[in-house]
Amino acid sequence: MTVDFLQQNWALVAASVIGLAIALFLSFRGLQDSRRGRLGAALQHMRERERALAKAASAADAAAARFATISAKGDSVPPNRVLAAKDALIDAQETERLLKDQVLVVRNNVRTIILEEYPPKRHEALLRKWLRESR
Repeated sequence: MTVDFLQQNWALVAASVIGLAIALFLSFRGLQDSRRGRLGAALQHMRERERALAKAASAADAAAARFATISAKGDSVPPNRVLAAKDALIDAQETERLLKDQVLVVRNNVRTIILEEYPPKRHEALLRKWLRESR
């Protein structure tokens, strides 16, 4: 390509760049909306929720240990610290419970995608692979 060619056909060059961008966008959206793309997005969301649940469980264990330590000291600890530790424990347990429910919902979403989008002969293998369960 020479400078003369670009000056004479600048509109074609601009249109081809825009056309390429549109084609890339459409192919990306096509991959996202395919059954494989939907399953991948659901699996990624499930992994994120499971990681958050693991963090919440460890935080709840730490809060329980802290509350046990503080309450074991008896009368030498001010009551407001005991109440604060108890509130922190309750909050951590509630967060853990909510995340357990979210993990159940997301796992059900993955299961639904597998059962609705894939042929029946692949259900067992996909459920075993991604959800570690059998039908």
